[in-house]
Amino acid sequence: MSAKTLAGAKPGLKGIERAVALAETLPHAFVGTSNRDGTPHIAAAASLSSTDDEKLAVTSWCWPATVTNLQENRNSTVVVWDPETERAFRWLEE
Repeated sequence: MSAKTLAGAKPGLKGIERAVALAETLPHAFVGTSNRDGTPHIAAAASLSSTDDEKLAVTSWCWPATVTNLQENRNSTVVVWDPETERAFRWLEE
């Protein structure tokens, strides 16, 4: 999924790398998707990584529905949040 901020601007590789670094310190990140009719689904992902073309990759999660939803509906979001430091990153894919 390509990384976008809520405002629609790409955060660039540096922003993605910061999100990945934060995710490495936490037990999980959240991936939100919805199916073709818009029914929401949220899954916890164990790890994230960055790709060479400035994309955020979810590299470990346990819900097949996430993949099915992305095949039907590309709208999705990824949230990384540390409640102790209030540091957070989130992206939308449309």
